[in-house]
Amino acid sequence: MKSRGSGAKPRRLGALKRTIGKKGGDGSKKEAATPVYRPAYRYAQKTRRSLVEALPSRKAMIGIVSAVVIVSAALVGILTFLLNRQQPIEGSWAMQAQDTPMYLTIYEDNTVIVTTGEYNVYGTVERKEGDILGFRVKMATQDVLTGDFRYRSTRDTLTLAPQQENSGATQPEDLTFTRLDHDITQVDPPQQAEVDHAIVGVWIDEQEKLRYTFEENGKMRMELLTLGVSVNGTYQAKDGRLTLRKLAAGQLVEEATEYTLTPQGNLMIGKIEFIKENE
Repeated sequence: MKSRGSGAKPRRLGALKRTIGKKGGDGSKKEAATPVYRPAYRYAQKTRRSLVEALPSRKAMIGIVSAVVIVSAALVGILTFLLNRQQPIEGSWAMQAQDTPMYLTIYEDNTVIVTTGEYNVYGTVERKEGDILGFRVKMATQDVLTGDFRYRSTRDTLTLAPQQENSGATQPEDLTFTRLDHDITQVDPPQQAEVDHAIVGVWIDEQEKLRYTFEENGKMRMELLTLGVSVNGTYQAKDGRLTLRKLAAGQLVEEATEYTLTPQGNLMIGKIEFIKENE
């Protein structure tokens, strides 16, 4: 007997055959060509057919691809909308205008205050279609901020582009503002206010050009009625001395004067006599 090491060829598993009991025409037994591991082969074939059947059809694949395209386009549209969406314009905005800072404050009721120096100039804004804002802010007969502007607002900036077709626009170039984290027109009351309760209230001069409002908490407001401007601040009144701290460009500027109450109940501030309103 020859050993494998003496030249005998190894037998491959795939070539193993088994003899079946069926005889051929000459009475001899035939060898079947079926491998010994036939059950494993059938399992592999069955698994392959199952995987093929599990794959979506060509029509289904087209539907899936179309759905992915639609969803992707929708996501891009949503992202574009979020990036381009106008942010709220309410609040105070600051712009460095040459030597004097300019502040713009917009309220929900469409009241607008333009602050230059220590003066607050009141006006209105109209919200129009097409991202257009129509401003009407005047100091007496002088336009401060008037005309239609196309606006672009983000969380931190507000840009106003004057519309060339609007001859009423007073600003030839774009105006860019930076958002502030507080209302520039308002001032916090003093922590320890020295208030003369006799002057608390609203006072107007005889010619109705100047009005003072003194509050219990130490806040005050001065209005120049002929110009349509106002100044906010705080005050202290004690022993006939009135100290006014006016809010100018975000800073309190202090000035002091004398005050007295007349026998008629009127208020003298310096040499100007004021009559109390609503009495």
